[in-house]
Amino acid sequence: MKIRSILSNLHAVLLLLLAFAIAALVYLIASHYEWRIDLTKEEVNSLSRETKQILSEFGKDPIEIHAFYPHDHPFRHHVEDLLEEYRYLDANVKLFFHDPDREPSVSRRLMIDNYGIIVIMARGREARTELATEQAVTNALAKILSSNAKHIYYVTGHTEPNLKREDGTGYRGLLTRLEGERYQVHEINLLQNGIPAGADLVMMSGPHVDLTDEELAVLTQYFNHGGKIILAVDPVQPGEGTHLKKYLSGFGVDLGEDVIVDHLSKEVGADYLVAMLTEFTHHPALKNFQAAVFLPVARSIRAAREVPPDLVVTQLATTSLGSWAETDLADLENGEVNYDEGIDLPGPVSMIAMVESKKGTQKMVVIGDSDFLSNANINLAGNRYFFMQLVSWLLEDSSLVNIKPKEAPQYLLFLTPAEEHIFMFSALIVIPLTFIVAGTIVTMWRRRYQ
Repeated sequence: MKIRSILSNLHAVLLLLLAFAIAALVYLIASHYEWRIDLTKEEVNSLSRETKQILSEFGKDPIEIHAFYPHDHPFRHHVEDLLEEYRYLDANVKLFFHDPDREPSVSRRLMIDNYGIIVIMARGREARTELATEQAVTNALAKILSSNAKHIYYVTGHTEPNLKREDGTGYRGLLTRLEGERYQVHEINLLQNGIPAGADLVMMSGPHVDLTDEELAVLTQYFNHGGKIILAVDPVQPGEGTHLKKYLSGFGVDLGEDVIVDHLSKEVGADYLVAMLTEFTHHPALKNFQAAVFLPVARSIRAAREVPPDLVVTQLATTSLGSWAETDLADLENGEVNYDEGIDLPGPVSMIAMVESKKGTQKMVVIGDSDFLSNANINLAGNRYFFMQLVSWLLEDSSLVNIKPKEAPQYLLFLTPAEEHIFMFSALIVIPLTFIVAGTIVTMWRRRYQ
């Protein structure tokens, strides 16, 4: 009897040791080898085939992904889950999360001036995105793979904002973002250099000196040969900028000699001379764009009454109903803000227009403000996202991939009145009664055999 007890205890100890050994083995295997399975029919928890293809093209080349999010950022966990999928898919992907406030040296080295920026490094190149989506991250990887960099030419010579200036009026933040998307940015003078044949996009922002006929002729020639142009034009005093105004009227665009007054901006803490754009036209250039855009001291940009027959002009964005285009600039300078019916243009007021040829090759975007891209304003609300989306659409980057968003379908159960009664009867009577009967049988069985 004693030997049997010892053997029984020994057997229990061996089983316990075996259980611990199995648990330790499972832990070691799980810590060194990851295995996941997506049981959803639409594979909503997995990366797309496009992403897998892009990653496979890197081969064994190391990929570093640096994400700049504070520890308490509301989207940090979402970003971690997304980027972890890339690391799981490719062992050569290394993830680094940085808190810009706690790691200022890393932020300065990579020129990070805001939260929510993802920097990707591979093959000696760099690309970045401010959107934490699979499409944005995968497109950043695709740009690194692409050997065809897009060239943007920034026009100078009219006291435009300086691309390398780091104070509030400069465009250093914009330059960093354009270069982060692997766009090559060059400065040109239209009279001295003209526009090179390889220019993918020409940008002119905030000219304070009117353009000459010769400069406008250079722009026209570039546009007629399939060029893409962005013009950001600030308000001017009546009688100024007449060459540019007349020039754009030939493309079906009317530059308003006014300043936008928007009381809706004051409700969100901004000045009434800061126009707030919340209404956007359904246009491919602004697909899925929903954020507000703030334009400080802006003018109206509208489609003219007469548009050339070979062009299409679309008003992309308007202000709210509580705004208007003030034409008496002298009153504004004196601090007097009053809407004059029949004189001022009532809201909603168009502030951004897109000019496209019916052949679809030539494109021009005219924006009624340039300050929204300055270092002081580019991080306001959706300013930077809005502009970068416009640039991406104008450049028609062929290296980019389009990943269809995955959404888990909703399966709805519709019951007839009879089925509802059966369901309620089962839940309230049948199931409880089953437990009562089962409990009674078990109790009677125990009493009988005790």
